[in-house]
Amino acid sequence: MGGKLGRHPQLAKPLLSLATDEEVVKALKAGLQIYKRLNQQGERLGTIIQHMGWEEFEKCFFQAYAG
Repeated sequence: MGGKLGRHPQLAKPLLSLATDEEVVKALKAGLQIYKRLNQQGERLGTIIQHMGWEEFEKCFFQAYAG
């Protein structure tokens, strides 16, 4: 998650490995939940991750993924 192109490109980082179809859908929902909560004025997910840091994003992601 979090990859982006443009002036400041950033590679996406994996959060799950060998996920089932159901786990992928659950992961997308968790990522979208974080995005909706933290998005300010059309920011992209990669920018949100940069602001909060990967470790904090990972923590929030797995809380949303579990919940």
